[in-house]
Amino acid sequence: GFGPFNGQKYDANLDLDTPESVDMSITQKIDDKWTVYAGSTWTRWSRLKDITVTNSGVPAQLGGSAGPIGTITEEQNWHNTWAHAIGASY
Repeated sequence: GFGPFNGQKYDANLDLDTPESVDMSITQKIDDKWTVYAGSTWTRWSRLKDITVTNSGVPAQLGGSAGPIGTITEEQNWHNTWAHAIGASY
């Protein structure tokens, strides 16, 4: 632990840009009994570069806002994705 600071609580904030997605789909009625479906979704996960949490009120003994628990960053490095679906109903 951190000695006298063990169990200490701090206020934190998180600024996060979530990825947007584009969804396309089509439905086609073949006859009175059959209908087919197809769809694709593209998601821009690359927008999520990192997750950074900023703790406020961290004492100088722990490095203040620049110390090991003042600002915590987790790199994400995600890639964009496509998802596809097909189906039919009878």
